[in-house]
Amino acid sequence: MNTSELLARLRRHYIKPGTPLPGGAFLSEVQTPRDVFPQRRVDALYVGFTQSRGNLLDGHEIKVSRSDWLHELDQFNKADWWFCHTHRWWLVVPDLSVAKAEELPDGWGLMVVNPRTKTRMDVMVKAEVRSPEITMGLLLEITKKLDRMRSDAHQQELRDRGKLVSEAVAKQLDSTHVVDKRQAQRFQEAYKTLTRLQELTGLRFDGAPFENDLAWSSLEDSAEVLRSFCRDRVEAKHALAATRRALEEVVRAASRALGEVEEVRTGR
Repeated sequence: MNTSELLARLRRHYIKPGTPLPGGAFLSEVQTPRDVFPQRRVDALYVGFTQSRGNLLDGHEIKVSRSDWLHELDQFNKADWWFCHTHRWWLVVPDLSVAKAEELPDGWGLMVVNPRTKTRMDVMVKAEVRSPEITMGLLLEITKKLDRMRSDAHQQELRDRGKLVSEAVAKQLDSTHVVDKRQAQRFQEAYKTLTRLQELTGLRFDGAPFENDLAWSSLEDSAEVLRSFCRDRVEAKHALAATRRALEEVVRAASRALGEVEEVRTGR
């Protein structure tokens, strides 16, 4: 588990995602006030706002490897300023192979990842509760961090909304493009059909002159000519078919008559 993952687990320990009123604020990478020298940055702060949360300011030092923790022990006084300005001070590790309880400086607590859940930390050693010195400089740094977090969350929300809008617009444009493409294809097919029909009939259905220099005043006039032409052709085809059927029946009757005459002649 790396530092970011451990920090996320610690955040989840204090604040459930999506909770509208979590009762506290979780801050990462908070700088000491400007008048503090040397400058020290705390890995994480949790500010409890409610009585159930203890109204406490908790500071956290995060270590993910044994070597990092041993190096911290060599200079653990680096945490003195934050230790004195928080109610409780915690060492946070992924497991007990990183740090042992007996190695903790006086007053430090120890939190370890609970391997059975994805949300909780196990408190192996309770941190001492102290009365810290809360300065105006510290309050300003906490307030500035909260303000940056609010601004970052707002900007992220705008980016998320913009992305959703862009995706919706792109989907609509793609859908419109498909529809337009299909309409264009149908138009081209219709245009080819109309052009071929004009060639075959000699008619111009857009009101343009015929080859004999005549012209129809409207599309309706051209359509009426075509209907009359088609009606006459259909009637002619029906009449021809009826004539063909009649002739076929005459031929069949004549064949039967010839057969009968042949039977009489031969005496069959």
